[in-house]
Amino acid sequence: MKLSAVRLAPPTSAPPAWTGLAFNDTAWVAGPAEFGFGENDEATVVPYGGVAATKWVTTYFRHRFITGDPASITNLQLRLKRDDDAIVSLNGVEV
Repeated sequence: MKLSAVRLAPPTSAPPAWTGLAFNDTAWVAGPAEFGFGENDEATVVPYGGVAATKWVTTYFRHRFITGDPASITNLQLRLKRDDDAIVSLNGVEV
């Protein structure tokens, strides 16, 4: 499955339960990958706080997918292009 859109929020917008299934992310910006700070190679420009010299160091990304039969999924593969670090959670659990 290729992600068609991912929701993102700056660090000041992520409440403690943002990785949970019930979290409502509809107020977050949505856009397709690739993400970046405006280097002309991204599809969605990530907000960075307004001062280029002191960009926020964290941005939160979410993508929801639904399956009719979770028991039928035996493997998932994530492809992640990142610069620096990333933490990935599935249903609120770091993987």
